[in-house]
Amino acid sequence: MAEKKRRYTREMAEWAAGLTFGDIPARVVEQAKMQTMSVLAAIFAGSRTSSGGKTIAAALRGSDPGPARLIPSGESVTVKDALAAASSLSMALDYDDYTFAGHPGHSAALVPLLMAAREDISGEQILLAQTVANEIESRIGGSVMVGPLNGQMWSFIHAAGAACAAGKIYGLDSDRMASALGMALSQPASPLAPGFMGADSKLLTASAGIASGLFAAQLAAEGLKGPQDILEAEDGFCETLSFVPIYPMLTRLGSCWLSDTMSVKLYPGCAYISATMDGVFEIMRNKEINPDDIFKIDVHASIATVKMDEMSRPLVTHQNTRPVTLNFYTPYNVAAGVLDGRLGPEQFEPERVRDPKVWELARRVRVHHDMSLTSNLIDSATDLIDIRYLLSRMRAGSLGSMLKRLGPASPLLWLAGGREITGLMSEGRRALEKVFGAPGDDDAERRLAPSAENFRMAFGSRVVFDMKSKDAVYEFEQKIPFGAAGWPLEDRRSDACGKFEKEALAVLKPEAATAALDAVSNLEKLDNAGVRSLLDLCCSKK
Repeated sequence: MAEKKRRYTREMAEWAAGLTFGDIPARVVEQAKMQTMSVLAAIFAGSRTSSGGKTIAAALRGSDPGPARLIPSGESVTVKDALAAASSLSMALDYDDYTFAGHPGHSAALVPLLMAAREDISGEQILLAQTVANEIESRIGGSVMVGPLNGQMWSFIHAAGAACAAGKIYGLDSDRMASALGMALSQPASPLAPGFMGADSKLLTASAGIASGLFAAQLAAEGLKGPQDILEAEDGFCETLSFVPIYPMLTRLGSCWLSDTMSVKLYPGCAYISATMDGVFEIMRNKEINPDDIFKIDVHASIATVKMDEMSRPLVTHQNTRPVTLNFYTPYNVAAGVLDGRLGPEQFEPERVRDPKVWELARRVRVHHDMSLTSNLIDSATDLIDIRYLLSRMRAGSLGSMLKRLGPASPLLWLAGGREITGLMSEGRRALEKVFGAPGDDDAERRLAPSAENFRMAFGSRVVFDMKSKDAVYEFEQKIPFGAAGWPLEDRRSDACGKFEKEALAVLKPEAATAALDAVSNLEKLDNAGVRSLLDLCCSKK
């Protein structure tokens, strides 16, 4: 009997249209404000890079004066151009926030915030639209997580998030919200690895989707119709963009808040390097390290870090390597962090990248796969989404496509060390269905955990410094990166505030940086005038 698909697109639109600010738990509101701090900090940092300055110039080249301002340079432009520049700057150093299944901040935080320059909306309305976008983007990314694209390359989530955030600002009802979402996902972007990891074209990853999603909401507001089943249709989004759709990720809206998986990066670069850099700096904080005395540095990490490193390696041209590539290349980040005692925008400027000392030390950094850390990563995912469901739906054709695309280090290898997974892999699909039931949509709801409050972003790493003198060995293991889900909310909020303060003070006048941080911290209390004042503060350059 054929599976009966739920109307996921309609359910999502009805939830988005009906959500009120009072429906959002206080902890989720705090995490949205953390995200805003993180995204603005990433913009400030990105503006200090050579590519950032050119991005601002490019935005000014084609823009007309408008009600918005470029952050942080301050020129008056249209909202569309302000969004394009801001989302590109926030992407420039891979210094963003992330959730279990997406990097939503470039759109979720920026679309409603910058729309306030034109629309009469309050901070409470911004946080409401932002939360809608975060929940929808994270779910859509999760629904296609077993597919040819991964993580930040799920650029289509920004079209969906922008459409729903803008739709919330425009007050769309459920029918028009479904049309906005359907139109936004009708032509999903599919980034190519060379343009994402090897060139400045990466800066477009979110901006193109934001533009199409925003226009989709405007079209829907005028009554144009989009497909009401774009997510679940047989030839629709989930079936087309994945090897096997994970429909349960689209459920439990309003009960399982994926915003609880919100994680803030404390260093520029892919999330998979975060725990490694935590380890590097913890060792340096507690030991006297002379870089010349380092024999080698071993980084033991999960398969996610190892595969990221392998993907970036062919694009590494040493002194001529682009920053967007270095953000994924562990040896450079470790070497620059050791030599400079920090990892920030300065470590990705051309003059720093050209220093032969960095590359000499980078050659002494080795990355190794640690199955126990991969197991921790898989187990943390399994605690949120029932991995048994995924395996029970795996068809021979899907398996063949996945193996062809991902090679021998496919997710099947990752799963081999996870809790309860080894035994499941030896069973056939029929046996799985006998034990767990057929994978029909009628029980999809129970495949996603009731809550994500205890989720752990287990991108762990163990760093070992092997010194030349006295045969000294220094080691530090970090199971969850600082700033990531799994640490107490108050710790993550403190990390987000620290990130904002550090990057804002490098660009803004001190009094403006302090006032801007206070405004974001109290965003739900601001009226539209207060929000516009916050935007002005973010343009108060030194």
